[in-house]
Amino acid sequence: MKKLVFVLLVSIAASGCATRTYRTSNGALVTRRVVLPQVAISVKVTNDCAPILDLETIAGIVFPGLKYSESATVPLMPVSSNQGTRSMTLTVKGYDPAKSLYLGSDERQFSVSTYSGSNEDTWRVTSISLPNGRGGCQ
Repeated sequence: MKKLVFVLLVSIAASGCATRTYRTSNGALVTRRVVLPQVAISVKVTNDCAPILDLETIAGIVFPGLKYSESATVPLMPVSSNQGTRSMTLTVKGYDPAKSLYLGSDERQFSVSTYSGSNEDTWRVTSISLPNGRGGCQ
């Protein structure tokens, strides 16, 4: 049993930690430390474009309602691969303040090496668009 606990503690320490920012029900932004169970990447997204941004991954919305000039940090868990590099995609979708008008989206792919461990990246969102060049920042 002691060996199992020791192995668990070593694996948690080796996996790394990340910060996660989220919005509470009263609208306050809260930052917490998150233990990453595998190699991952933590992305700090800053909204310099739309009145409201939703941050999405393949699993769904990871941060709803990021207001203009605010930042949020989200941990991304990569898709498994047979190679030493894993990747994940983060999509931002922009809306007007009432979330009644869709302004467009943008996506960015982030990669992490399984040999170097978890890391952090930043993304300052300055443009979004609809197909055919319509939409965009307000």
